[in-house]
Amino acid sequence: MKMDFIRELKEWFDKTDLIEIGYRKGNKKIGFVKKDSFSNKKISSNLKSITADEIGLWSFSKKGKKINIKEGDEIKKGSVLGYIILNERVKEVVSPYDGKIKAICVNDNSIVEWGQLLFIIE
Repeated sequence: MKMDFIRELKEWFDKTDLIEIGYRKGNKKIGFVKKDSFSNKKISSNLKSITADEIGLWSFSKKGKKINIKEGDEIKKGSVLGYIILNERVKEVVSPYDGKIKAICVNDNSIVEWGQLLFIIE
């Protein structure tokens, strides 16, 4: 690899919001990781995931009843978080945990696949 190309790639990388980038061709490889890009992230070992156990259309509402949840909300085990709709069948997605919603990983009216991450609970 030419050093001019590497310098140009590094300058471009520094101007982006990317955290890490890698390139490999044959036995030649190069990678950049922004310094301290992970240092202000809190890593927690008590995170739990809620995944889809059906395929269908995700909805935060059912027959006029809207579920208003947001990141940071406290939830109880058994709380209804949303619905997966396939044809006429509606499957409630309930929390198997007590905790706080750290991340909502699904958008209203989007297609979900089996095993897709829906929520992260702390």
